[in-house]
Amino acid sequence: MRILGALLALALLHAGAACGEAEEGPTRTQVTLRVQGLEHAYFADVTHLQVEVFRKDARWELVSRVRLEATQLKLPLDLPIVPVSQHALNAPFEVIIDALDGDMRLAQTRVVASYAVNSLRLLEVWMHSCAGQPAACVQANCHGPECDVCDPVGECDPAGLSEGRELPFFDPAVLPAVKAAPPANP
Repeated sequence: MRILGALLALALLHAGAACGEAEEGPTRTQVTLRVQGLEHAYFADVTHLQVEVFRKDARWELVSRVRLEATQLKLPLDLPIVPVSQHALNAPFEVIIDALDGDMRLAQTRVVASYAVNSLRLLEVWMHSCAGQPAACVQANCHGPECDVCDPVGECDPAGLSEGRELPFFDPAVLPAVKAAPPANP
């Protein structure tokens, strides 16, 4: 795993244990979120990414927020998401990634997923700009699979739910490759 990915594993611990909780998390359960698409020309002005991880309890709770400066990014970007407790292992999580130029949002993507117990899985997401309107699909205070995300043709579609057991296996020894770009936004 790349150094950046190892550092993010510490920062993106999904569902951080509540104060006083003594649960130990599983050691071999992880979803690696692979972020693609930031190399496209319409992201040339990105100064940083904001990555937020939420856990679904009675409601969606923010459990981690990380700011990644553009100078720190190596593409594709692998973000390891790991449960830190038995409770977190069984709860769905949501990751929201904002591509920002200062305070201006250029694009946002989100994914809602679950874990596959004792398994390393890979979940690829693409950053897209919605029809030239960067915030077109952004829904403030919306959490869960029904919230919109920009698709490759610049339209808003629900994020949906990615079940951990249906994701491909992840081998940290295999270095990621930058994939061919999907169709450009109109």
